[in-house]
Amino acid sequence: MNEQFNVPLSELMALVDKVRDVAEGLTPDAIARPHMPVMVMIDELSNTVLAAKEHRDALFAVGVTDEMVARLKMVADALRAAQAIFIAEKARGRSDENLAQIAAAEAFREDVLAGAALALRNDTDGQRRVAEIKEGEGLADLMDDLRNLAVLVTDKRSFFEAIRVDVDAVSAEALAKSEGLQTMLSEEDVARSMTNSKEMRDRVFTLAKDALREIRLFAAYAFRKDKSNNRRLIFTSAYMRRRNRKYRGGTDTAAVGDTQV
Repeated sequence: MNEQFNVPLSELMALVDKVRDVAEGLTPDAIARPHMPVMVMIDELSNTVLAAKEHRDALFAVGVTDEMVARLKMVADALRAAQAIFIAEKARGRSDENLAQIAAAEAFREDVLAGAALALRNDTDGQRRVAEIKEGEGLADLMDDLRNLAVLVTDKRSFFEAIRVDVDAVSAEALAKSEGLQTMLSEEDVARSMTNSKEMRDRVFTLAKDALREIRLFAAYAFRKDKSNNRRLIFTSAYMRRRNRKYRGGTDTAAVGDTQV
């Protein structure tokens, strides 16, 4: 049983097997390494499947087929399964002490984020920074998240102090937990047998990325004359829009042909 998704390993493998032949047929240079958190990608795939069904008539009028939508659903399920298998293999062999350390750091992160949601409820910049922190996944991101939270509570000291948070203590603990995880990772044996599961995850991610881009291209064409951006926005990446705004500023809009994934 895979604890993260509460699904037997055999069922996860069956979902991956549905795309295994195509995934294994990809040449090494064609494999796309994840450019966004995989769980974010899975959410965007699932949301696009639902949107394609909701706007079926408009999409089918320009050439989308039931098979294309079914393929998108299939690769979304396969990616979720491949990610679950990869995570399970990463955790295999990790000591109970290290697992407890990770769990404590994750719980601390969630606790600080809960406080941030309240403290920064009326602060646009703070809300944006919290949203970016929430997008992280994996140990590397967890360490970064803790460091970013230490900076956030310090930068927004007055907001956190208004809800009775000891800013200095929280900042110090966040940094200590991040440093502790770094030490733990450096001491672990990095030669784990997870190369194959990671490669398969990346191969399935590539298939999912391509299938998602195809649907988004059709949607960009179908809704190119919409006076409102609403339908185009549904078929673009919320993650990429937030990331782009971070670097160039601006509003949440989608241009015709904007199909970034």
